[in-house]
Amino acid sequence: MMLKTLKCAVRVVWIYRRSQWVALFTTDLDLTVEQIIEYYGARWKIEAAFKEIKQEIGSSKAKLETTMPLPIISTSA
Repeated sequence: MMLKTLKCAVRVVWIYRRSQWVALFTTDLDLTVEQIIEYYGARWKIEAAFKEIKQEIGSSKAKLETTMPLPIISTSA
C-alpha cells in the first residue's frame, strides 16, 4: 500500500451515527460543520440512487436475456 502525503490543509468533522463514529473530510476550510454534514448527506443520497439504478439495469438486462427466445438451428440441408 502506498501512502500519499497531503499537500493542503484538511478539516475533519466527527459525527456519531448509528452507534459508530464517522469522520467527514473536506479541503474547503470555509464550510461550516452544518454545511459539511449537509453536503455529505446529499452525496450519499446520490451514491445510493446510482447503486439502485445499476441494480435495476442489471436485473432488467438479466430478465431480457432470460426471456429472449433461443434461435432455431436447422440441421437439414
